[in-house]
Parts: sequence; C-alpha cells; structure tokens
Amino acid sequence: MKYVTEQFVAKIKAPIVCKFDGQELNFDTGESLATYQFDKKYKVDSVSIENGRAVITLTELPVPMINSVGDELVSGDNWIEEHKRCYGKEPNLFEGA
Repeated sequence: MKYVTEQFVAKIKAPIVCKFDGQELNFDTGESLATYQFDKKYKVDSVSIENGRAVITLTELPVPMINSVGDELVSGDNWIEEHKRCYGKEPNLFEGA
C-alpha cells in the first residue's frame, strides 16, 4: 500500500527538504511532495525554514490492523495464530455466516 502526506504541503511554493526515518528527500515545490508516494503512513511533525528551504519532518503513523469483522487488532497481533494456539486449529472464517 502507498501513502501520501497531508495535502496542505501542496501550498508550499519554496524548495522542500523532507526528513523521515533518518532519510532526506528534496523536492522543488510542495506539489511534488504532495504527490510523492511513501511506503508508510506519515504525519507532518514540524515545519521550519532553513537556508531559504522549507524543512518538513515526518513521523510514522501506525496503520491499525483490522480483522474480518472490522474489529481493530493490537498492532502486530496475528489473530489467526492466536486462534490456533487457543483452539489447536485454524478458524473457520465462514462460521456463523
């Protein structure tokens, strides 16, 4: 799945340095950053100006894991593995349908 940043960055007309996960990406304008696709979901943590360029720092937003009935799982929790540990077999996803 691919993600984009918050779209207010498209309004920035100056060159941008985008910092996230120890990396830096350079963009000519905010429109370039607004259309860039990231592998993770990020939110804008801070915006500052350095040497005539906007510096945007991003922090990762965890994407909630949702099971088949729409219940949110604890991040990293594999409900099928937990079911196998508890009941000794894989769940029947059609049970009760």
